Amino acid sequence: VAVNVEEGIVHFGEGALQVDDLIASLPPAESAVLLLSGSDPSQVEAALALAAKGALVAGQSPQGCYDPAASRALAARGGMVATPAELATHLASHWPD
Repeated sequence: VAVNVEEGIVHFGEGALQVDDLIASLPPAESAVLLLSGSDPSQVEAALALAAKGALVAGQSPQGCYDPAASRALAARGGMVATPAELATHLASHWPD
């Protein structure tokens, strides 16, 4: 089972999950990518490319992660990292309605 985006609509379908392609196909103004503990650092580039188009991208602060590699890579590139509670607050304030 894979997650696909067609015409801005996310749905499940057959196939292998291609995370970079999935991230790239999200509608930027309506999307957020949160890199939590254990996220694959190779996905930072795709997330930052989506952020450059207007998406919200943030990572979990390394202090609370069991595997902070993606968050560290995001922070090294100037991306926002925060505690899970701060991420939730930021996400909720990004789309207040």
